[in-house]
Amino acid sequence: MFFSIITCAHNPDLSIFERLVKAVDSLKLTNELDFEWIIVDNNSSVAIENITFIQKFLSDNGRLKVIKEFKPGLTNARITGVNNSKGDWIIFFDDDNEPKADYLLNSFLLCKSFPNVRCWGPGIVSVEFTEGETEGWLLDKKFIFQEKFVAGNLYSNANHWVDVYPAGTGLVIKREMLENYILKINSGDYTLTDRLGDELSSGGDTQIVFNVVKNGFCAGVSESLVINHLINKKKRSFHYLKRLFYLTNSSYLKAHNEVFVDSPFPLVYKNNLQIIKKIIKWVLLNRKNLFDRYCLLIFFREMGDINRPYLYSNKLSKPLTLKVLEYIIKS
Repeated sequence: MFFSIITCAHNPDLSIFERLVKAVDSLKLTNELDFEWIIVDNNSSVAIENITFIQKFLSDNGRLKVIKEFKPGLTNARITGVNNSKGDWIIFFDDDNEPKADYLLNSFLLCKSFPNVRCWGPGIVSVEFTEGETEGWLLDKKFIFQEKFVAGNLYSNANHWVDVYPAGTGLVIKREMLENYILKINSGDYTLTDRLGDELSSGGDTQIVFNVVKNGFCAGVSESLVINHLINKKKRSFHYLKRLFYLTNSSYLKAHNEVFVDSPFPLVYKNNLQIIKKIIKWVLLNRKNLFDRYCLLIFFREMGDINRPYLYSNKLSKPLTLKVLEYIIKS
């Protein structure tokens, strides 16, 4: 079986990125298993191919190639990676991932053993905070960064998000599922771009998983897939996280309804007065924890619920209250 590992990178943290390179170089292989590695440079200020440890890997290992995608956005970079790959199965490693040495081998075994599951993710994700001190409130909140410790092989085909569905980290997916997903993007049926520069656009990972389910297959996670998620200082800052919480929750309805057009979630719009009432109610219920940063992240996530229908129907003007909230969130 042949795998294509794809990494889409935009200005990666080099100390973390080098750990990914070493991890890919250490992946275990068998006579039945081989892979290629494609790094898509999505407008990095320093060309990926010019990084010293990448040049060394290129010279030492014929499996790697670096290509460029000048159109910004993670979705565009992923499409370029897929279009330049040849594997029957695709694995997406982000530039802050560190897979265990048996990740590829266990992916191979899962693909053989569960033909009805066309999308897998790691069941064990260990989060490591790199560089410098971490604010105390985050030390027991690593689940924010996808940390999980799942036992067994769990999968589903529910047409709504369930805990056993994989996030983007270490995603393993059948090629034909991605080709169908790309067709939907090219036809305009799916419109979410995922990460776009500093905008933290979201929803692409969700649509990839939902598209697998839409095509009659399952998606899940396995304890045999183990990965470290390396979080630098920028990605654990409150400024970054408040935008992430808001935009991730904002995108869910659109991610769902564009895929499951026959069973959409209803669009519920709130006006300024309704939004103000919700904020007042939330403040009263959480007045003892108003300055707790995780509590504030939950607030921004709930405001994302309000933004969902406006993101879906982007021709409608958002209420002023929501616009002010977005200014606060993005500032």
